[in-house]
Amino acid sequence: MFPNSTKILIVDDSTTERRRMRYLLKQLGFENVIEGSDGNDGFELLKQEAGNVGLILSDLNMPNCSGLELLKLVRQCNETKETPFIIFSSQDEKTTIIDAMSAGCSSYLVKPVQSEDLKERLAKVYERYNKAGSTTL
Repeated sequence: MFPNSTKILIVDDSTTERRRMRYLLKQLGFENVIEGSDGNDGFELLKQEAGNVGLILSDLNMPNCSGLELLKLVRQCNETKETPFIIFSSQDEKTTIIDAMSAGCSSYLVKPVQSEDLKERLAKVYERYNKAGSTTL
């Protein structure tokens, strides 16, 4: 599991969903959470944090810059390209999930995200990145 000190970026255009994800993360012991209201805002926060974000949780459908567009920006940037990135969305079509995974998504959660599902995915993603020797964890 990610260390509780991990800085986590939540990106969603819904304030309610950001609060919900923050609450779920708090239940798991994470307090170091920042929020972006869309992909553009999230990417700006990532640049400001200069490599200090250890995990990104992003909605898929957002105005201005979608979660998939944000994922592509993150993967193109040397400073963030290895940062674990989990998409959460109400879209559960296989093609959508495959597109996200093909673009470099670390995992995909279907809304409404449940605490146990989030905990399980965080553990699996951490294990995968830890084995790979990622320097962002």
